[in-house]
Amino acid sequence: MHLPMNAIISAGNLKGGAGKSTISVNFACALQEKHSVDCRLIDANRQRNVMSWATKGYLPVSVTSATLLEATPDNRYPGMIWIT
Repeated sequence: MHLPMNAIISAGNLKGGAGKSTISVNFACALQEKHSVDCRLIDANRQRNVMSWATKGYLPVSVTSATLLEATPDNRYPGMIWIT
């Protein structure tokens, strides 16, 4: 597999408990280990499961938390907005 150096890969689903956090962590760890790619995870889940695992020292990849909230109709761009 060949990925560009600045590739962004996301896992998304509207349903809770679908395995987004688990697949994201496993994929990032596998890429980092097997392909020597420096992976960084962004935990955008309000539950912050990945951030919790990283804080406990369970993950060999860098993790940042940036929660997404639903945009309001008066926002210039529809969809989701980052809360930093």
